[in-house]
Amino acid sequence: METTRYSFYRAWNFFKKFLQSMEISAAALLAAASVAGAVELTPAERAHLDRALAAMNASVSDLGFQKDVGEPRDALGWIRSALHDPLALNRAASALWAAAESDESDASWRCAAELLESPLADKPALEEHRSAVDVSGLGEGWADAMESFLLEARRADALLDQAFSRLTREEMERLAVGALGGWLQLDDTDSDRAALEAAGISSAVIEDHLREERALDARPAAERFLDAAEKFDLGALLSAGRVFQRAVSALALHVKTLDGWPGATWSADTELGPIYVLGPEVTVFTNAALLVMGPTGDRRYAGPAGAANGLLGRRLAAIVELGGRTVYDGTELLGAASALFGAAVAIDAGGDDVWRADFAGPAAGIWGAGWLEDRAGDDVYISRAMGQGAAFAGLGALIDAEGQDRFEIGWYGQGFAGWRGFGLLLDRAGHDGYFAGGREPDHERNPDRFMSLAQGFAIGIRPFAGGGVGALIDLAGNDRYLAEVYGQGVSYYYSAGFLLDGAGHDRYDVHHYGQGCGIHLSLGLLVDFAGDDRYVGGTLAQGAAHDFAVGGLLDRGGDDTYIATRHAQGHGMNNALGWLLDAGGDDVYDGRDAETTQGVGNTGGIRDSGSLGLLLDLGGRDRYSSGGADDRLTLRPLYGIVYDVEAEEAP
Repeated sequence: METTRYSFYRAWNFFKKFLQSMEISAAALLAAASVAGAVELTPAERAHLDRALAAMNASVSDLGFQKDVGEPRDALGWIRSALHDPLALNRAASALWAAAESDESDASWRCAAELLESPLADKPALEEHRSAVDVSGLGEGWADAMESFLLEARRADALLDQAFSRLTREEMERLAVGALGGWLQLDDTDSDRAALEAAGISSAVIEDHLREERALDARPAAERFLDAAEKFDLGALLSAGRVFQRAVSALALHVKTLDGWPGATWSADTELGPIYVLGPEVTVFTNAALLVMGPTGDRRYAGPAGAANGLLGRRLAAIVELGGRTVYDGTELLGAASALFGAAVAIDAGGDDVWRADFAGPAAGIWGAGWLEDRAGDDVYISRAMGQGAAFAGLGALIDAEGQDRFEIGWYGQGFAGWRGFGLLLDRAGHDGYFAGGREPDHERNPDRFMSLAQGFAIGIRPFAGGGVGALIDLAGNDRYLAEVYGQGVSYYYSAGFLLDGAGHDRYDVHHYGQGCGIHLSLGLLVDFAGDDRYVGGTLAQGAAHDFAVGGLLDRGGDDTYIATRHAQGHGMNNALGWLLDAGGDDVYDGRDAETTQGVGNTGGIRDSGSLGLLLDLGGRDRYSSGGADDRLTLRPLYGIVYDVEAEEAP
């Protein structure tokens, strides 16, 4: 195990040095990404798909063979439909990509509401009145902006009332530990239990949760959990987060237009919590606050700063930093821009920043909405779990505008979603590195490897309820993605996971379940728009699916290399559909186990039907380890095909 861990980190350290050597223009890469083409299949690609299926005496309707065979109490309707209409997965990815390319944050909120099937609630019409806060000490230009912020914060708070009003305090605590207990080591680590208790969860509720975890019959606990969960108004929560994020963004934009900044720290108490406008003398801030704003300069935030926790009566929290090297230390259960039964927002305007979290965060929404924007700089994100764009029953979004950034997490992050969650990590430009793993061994399958559950991953509560939508979207740059088990556009049980990458020469590494993979009645997709890319995978990777699921990989251009061990490169297993489509370039397909890689299905055994495995290459001179060849249709074992044509025009 130690040898594996060493080699994993050695590869990661090598890539960090590689990032620093890149000299490609980020602006040029962004321009290329915006015209890279649709996420959905083009008419020509659909025609080639029809021809490949016809060679197997099948048609596109056969992609919709029965896969929705589970009986979850709760699951997103569009995910159930997409199991029968697999190309709907690309339509959902297209909506995600369009929202990511938009300059308006509202696009992401609307996309989240649509994919979570939870319409945004109407903004409450509150009476506008002057607050009792005296802002005269801030100087000219602050009063109206601060009044507008406070009014919108009150609206967000009213929406949070609507979201949680039907839940009792005990139910909220049980829902919290149910969402957090899966990755906390409550049986083994005193610090994990202490963090939950400090966050407002009683020891009695924690003990009840542990007893339920040990029970042989999981149904009673699951039913009680879902009974409480169904009292939660997700649409109202999303609206609260949206209103608060827009209010914080408007205030951040306004203060940049002001001529001066207070020479010393100013603070005031409000009905929703204290507000701080820091003077240049403050280099460390550790207070809970409704809002804290910092001028340009180096600073450190720690403790509850920037985190919202409704269990502790702090439902709204925001940080606005105007620039400098800032360190955000998440030393408590929730890191900056993370929320539990609340909404949290952090906006950093510039500087090479460090975002750390000992437990959850940054940018986590757990029965809450967490929103983080870092607008410039070469930034480092280091988290234990449930962060960097992670959500369970809510929204967690991390948006990094530019810079050569480094993202490291143990597991559950980088575009992660649990039940009714929308987890988004969006990086707009720069040569970035993503690492997930190295913390929790995969005892069940690969004891010498680590769980990742990251980089566009979503999971449900099998067999009782489905999950949500997890997406990692990187618009441009030469990027490196490194995960071990469950990562890079993957999902598990009535969920959808996406990894969408724009222009750049990228490298993807995963060991098991990854790179466009659906597992157990679920949907996974990886799309790479351009560049000479390299995909390295182990088992069930590169457009693969297992057990009534759909997995796809679409690469739109470049000279690409695909390397895998088994059950990969367009492989369907146990009533599943796995497909890989490469739209052009001179490509290499290397599968160690030729019998299970490159357009291979199977009979399905004792199950209802077989599986389909499709590998389509629509241009360039290509090499295959399985016997496929240029400009040839090669039938593969048990409902599979390698379909290769010299050019991508419609047949």
